[in-house]
Amino acid sequence: MFAACNNAPEGDTAEVAKEETVALETPAGEAYAIAEGSKVSFYGATPTHGQNGDLPLESGSLYVSDGKITGGSVSVKLDNMVITSEGLEEEKKSDLKEHLLGADFFDAAANPKIKFEITGAEVLEGDASNTHTVSGNLTMHGKTNNISFPAKVTLEEGRVKAAADFIVNRKEWDMSYKNDESLGDKWIYDEIKLNFDITATK
Repeated sequence: MFAACNNAPEGDTAEVAKEETVALETPAGEAYAIAEGSKVSFYGATPTHGQNGDLPLESGSLYVSDGKITGGSVSVKLDNMVITSEGLEEEKKSDLKEHLLGADFFDAAANPKIKFEITGAEVLEGDASNTHTVSGNLTMHGKTNNISFPAKVTLEEGRVKAAADFIVNRKEWDMSYKNDESLGDKWIYDEIKLNFDITATK
């Protein structure tokens, strides 16, 4: 189910912890609205092949005070999922989307959105690719966990850009469909790569 690949998705693995309480309902600082074109992309794989998709951000905002991110949240509507795998026929893309939205994976009928709410953003030293460690509550499939991952955050006049890619284990959100290695090349790796590509403006 999940560009030809024999390996599990690779990259930085997000640290997963229990859901954290958000300190302020409205974070300090100025609000920057999520701009059109911002999205979360995903990649998942089996031992024989993998698939890619995009989830355009439906809504959200980032808050900035004294040049620092103080909070914010974004959400995606799962029905807006776009399968982007190269070489996959449109009919198969449609079938894959339907399966991913079904009860075996995201169960979009019961849990129509994915939400990420920032609980912390700390400056990251000694990393040539990233500037911050971002933490936040990730809610999907009806479950919330707090995750931490490296990100590149750029603050410009009137604009914030944030980019990150990292691995999460879908079982942490109770998605365990075909995660049994005894299924041979029919099993699906637990690891999913997520890519955040976010721009927010005043």
